[in-house]
Amino acid sequence: MYGDCRKAGFSRYRIVQWFPINSNQGFVRNLSDEQEHCGSRLDGIENAEPYEQTLTSPSLSAINEQENAFRSYRQHIEDEETTLSDSFQERTRSQSSGQGSQNQGTTHAGFQGIGDEVNPASSNDVVETFNIVILGPTQSGKSTLIESIGNFFFPEKNIDFSFIGDGNTSCTKDIRIVEYESHLPEYELFNTDLLSNQSNEANEHGERIDVFQLLGTGSPNSFMQMIYRTSGLEVRRCTPVSPVKYRFRIIDTPGLGDTDGHDVRNVAKTLEALSKEESIHLILITLQFGTSLSKNITTALEDYRDIFSEMMDRITFVHTKCDFINLHPGCGNGLNTLNGRKVHLNGIMGREVPHFVIDSNLHETRKLCVYLRLEALYCALSSVKLNPPVSVNRIRLTKTKWMREIDAAVVRHQNDLIDRIWRGQYNIQTGSDAEAIDKSELEFVETESRLKKKVDDLSYFDTEYLELIAEARMDEVWGFFDIFRNARSSRKALEVTALPCTINVIRELSSGIVIKNVEGGLEHKYWRADIERLNYSTGNYHAKFYATRRNIHQEGVERLKREISTAHEALNKIRARSLSLKQATYRKLLKIYGALMRAEQQSLHLSLFKAAADAGVYEGGISCVERVAAFYTEYVEESG
Repeated sequence: MYGDCRKAGFSRYRIVQWFPINSNQGFVRNLSDEQEHCGSRLDGIENAEPYEQTLTSPSLSAINEQENAFRSYRQHIEDEETTLSDSFQERTRSQSSGQGSQNQGTTHAGFQGIGDEVNPASSNDVVETFNIVILGPTQSGKSTLIESIGNFFFPEKNIDFSFIGDGNTSCTKDIRIVEYESHLPEYELFNTDLLSNQSNEANEHGERIDVFQLLGTGSPNSFMQMIYRTSGLEVRRCTPVSPVKYRFRIIDTPGLGDTDGHDVRNVAKTLEALSKEESIHLILITLQFGTSLSKNITTALEDYRDIFSEMMDRITFVHTKCDFINLHPGCGNGLNTLNGRKVHLNGIMGREVPHFVIDSNLHETRKLCVYLRLEALYCALSSVKLNPPVSVNRIRLTKTKWMREIDAAVVRHQNDLIDRIWRGQYNIQTGSDAEAIDKSELEFVETESRLKKKVDDLSYFDTEYLELIAEARMDEVWGFFDIFRNARSSRKALEVTALPCTINVIRELSSGIVIKNVEGGLEHKYWRADIERLNYSTGNYHAKFYATRRNIHQEGVERLKREISTAHEALNKIRARSLSLKQATYRKLLKIYGALMRAEQQSLHLSLFKAAADAGVYEGGISCVERVAAFYTEYVEESG
């Protein structure tokens, strides 16, 4: 049952020690910064490890023995951390003394006793800005997701329902950018009905509920009772000791199908807005949970896959409008539906993509549902830390399947024009001097057009732009039964080998582990390391290895330089033989070949892609071939 639950996007939570700040400000847990943002989470990615031993139907004596051992362990940890707790509480009280009534508890839908952030940083303290794009069909919950994100950062914030549709039409007709400045808060669910004299695990603040164990091993009835429980539960925010503040820029976009099927035009409009933001860190695609994918939506997703091919590792699916009760293995067919949807979507995208599940009820007061939504949002948003920014102005946008089909017809159309010009219009006699001159000029135009393409390709590949070449990951959970095995350390050897080029950049996230015996790495084509999990700790390690585009395509870059040099020499020779050709014919042919080269390209720069989308030249049936050919013929590159 627990394994099924993991496939739904849940992972076991780790044991955390909590210290009270005051009655209104929530709790602070004793974790290092590295441990805090790298723990196991409701991450929706099928990479979490299962329990190390089965928890099905344990005997009563075994349960009592486990509970006693667990309590002894917690008492041991509490004794060791008493000094740290006292010191931290004293510091927190001194920091909070000047805040007055600002930190009085604010009651919000689904929350109790959640105060304002402790010592929120000013705008000058923002360490990094992340740009996140929201895409998805009409009424899939994009605007609601943005309001949920705002509620995630600031529970006391009033929800603006004017930005949310009525359930039948989309509220977003244009690009909308919402900005939040905050650290990444974490939340916990507590049972406040338990008093300190009822259980050694409970204290004056209540007992933390292990929601993921409830999902994995709890009965359906227990889970349903927890879902519909109306009292005795509190969602509390964990305030980090040293909050790191980020700026999150959320870009809301029109829904698929909002403007008579002009989805490519909407994408171009979105990318133009993003070009002003310099980069993209994450793309969230929203889909309504449990609904079938229509042909139009499937086609739109395929278009997204093509257009954003250079940003595939930044794409994440968010399944919205889900009743969390459907995610328990014993409550309906929700897990099978979700797993089938994930397989289908991964097939469309051509790779495994992260998936998260949230509800879309901003009036929700059921504490367990509120907590699960907050946990999913934390995991989705924290993934931006792993992704280097992608400059929109530096990428190429791959043409969609429909655009490629039209361009194949454009290529045939342009070749017919060339043939008519040289054979029909001038009636050049075979073997004549005129034919020799014309052939020479035709060779000149072809060579110059291909030279421009090679120069363009060189500017694309000969850059310091980072591309992902490998990943290494370990997620190992310290289980309940490790107590009886003295919680020995667990070691795992990770490696990436046979890389296409040397590594230029390594980005890592880790907690609860020690890295030993590192080999290779930067400026090498391999990397090896022994990852050892600390005792009594959940071990997490995730590394991404990047290389510059110039490094990856080094041989191709050198070949292009040689070909460009050769082409320049050939052009000089051809130019000497072609001085007598009419300039009018030259200009006409140059435009035709320019259109031919653009039609043959599989990808376009942002400016050209947007110009074609704004002109609507690809909209309509096969009759748009001449319209596309005319557009490519007359298009003039923007200066600068």
